[in-house]
Amino acid sequence: VVAYILTANKVFDLGALPITVDARYASAVTDPDDDDNPVANTLVKVGTEKTTDGGLTYGASAAYERNILKDGNWKGYGAYGDKTAATITGKLGYKFDWRGAALDLGYNAELKKDLVEEGEVAEPTVLTHKLTLGYGFTSSVKLDFGTTITQTLADPTTNDFSYNAGLSISF
Repeated sequence: VVAYILTANKVFDLGALPITVDARYASAVTDPDDDDNPVANTLVKVGTEKTTDGGLTYGASAAYERNILKDGNWKGYGAYGDKTAATITGKLGYKFDWRGAALDLGYNAELKKDLVEEGEVAEPTVLTHKLTLGYGFTSSVKLDFGTTITQTLADPTTNDFSYNAGLSISF
């Protein structure tokens, strides 16, 4: 496989708010019989995330990606798609520590929209909501609950619900 990736990341402090800029350029030969026809992926993302002294976490980001990678696999044949999309995300969380037990609450939202040229057909816009609740009995025993709601914004709008729960013990 002939492939390479270039990444860059920079954090700027804009007053009390850190701004992160991420960029990626990846390229690979996707057809083993045609070494002269590589495909490239481009990603640009700007966002912020901050955790306050009181345990509140918040953040937002906007991203543009061309030739979207499947599962982030920039080395593999067939990993480069032909879609271009814009993604906007938001995040809100709170962590409360009470005498060694920790309560984690979180909400994440992601809006993904295909960007197409005139005459092309776009995939429906997808809005994903993730709600999480975690309770740490100690620093090594934690119980997690969560739900993901995936809304496909088409006519008609569809909702897909999934739930998860887990207990983790580390030592």
